[in-house]
Amino acid sequence: AREETRGCCKQIHLNNAGASLLPSTVVDAYVAYIKQEEDEGGYEVEARRRGDLEAFYSATAELLNCQEDEVAFVESASRGWALALYSLPLKQGDRIITSAADYGSNFISFLQARDKWGAEIVVIDDDARGDLDMDMLRCEAANARARVICMTHIPTGGGRIIDAKIVGEIAEQNEVPFFLDACQSVGMMQVDVLEYKCQVLTATGRKFLRGPRGTGLLYISNSFIDQLDPVMLDQHGALLTSEHAFTPRIGARRFEMWESNCAGKVALGIAIRYALSYGINSGAIEKTVVALAAYLRSGFEIR
Repeated sequence: AREETRGCCKQIHLNNAGASLLPSTVVDAYVAYIKQEEDEGGYEVEARRRGDLEAFYSATAELLNCQEDEVAFVESASRGWALALYSLPLKQGDRIITSAADYGSNFISFLQARDKWGAEIVVIDDDARGDLDMDMLRCEAANARARVICMTHIPTGGGRIIDAKIVGEIAEQNEVPFFLDACQSVGMMQVDVLEYKCQVLTATGRKFLRGPRGTGLLYISNSFIDQLDPVMLDQHGALLTSEHAFTPRIGARRFEMWESNCAGKVALGIAIRYALSYGINSGAIEKTVVALAAYLRSGFEIR
């Protein structure tokens, strides 16, 4: 993998949690698509490269263990999160259950929901070990006003991994939707939406998936999607049936806009296939990351 990453020849890069160095195959595909647009025109290339654009959905479905029509391409995990949360009908007193380790941008969406619709924010404390207090979560999820459980799988700092499987089981037992921000875990470890029982999952392309900036993915389960009222639609996400009516598109792509980063979509699909080829769903990448992290920490201890 290092030999297939040109940036590794020039530096030691430790910022995968921010934006990884891209594999050469991903960069070359991205640049080639842009060059083709330069030579032939954007619409023409989109029509000719339809199969390559669609490959993003099949790759993501294999990555997450879901259906292709449960996947949408978005420009970032934050954008996907906002699209889903703001599309969830909320009313006065509905409770958004989250943790103290949630991302600031996600928390802003909770605060907006509080200010706009009167939703309440419930923050689950940490237990004595510094993990999510599952007993408190069980208690809050059983509250009749619990509307959604929103968790960040791996926070930016601290190295904690929330046990998404247990959270999903608690959510299912109480019939509360489970939204999972997996921007730091997708690409680094196996993430299975069926195992986690989450209805919504977001991830970005630029971190451990090693895709371009300005790319991301949004998963919404087919069993849940009709409970969302999309905060915005255009003629990609819906069919205008008359001057008085429209019909939303079937599946998660109703949350996409017609105009998008086509080169980025192709490149992210290739980046996902690249991760799959290195065994992301068999635990190979996670094992390597854990070993390298342990090696780095041991070096700090020696010093």
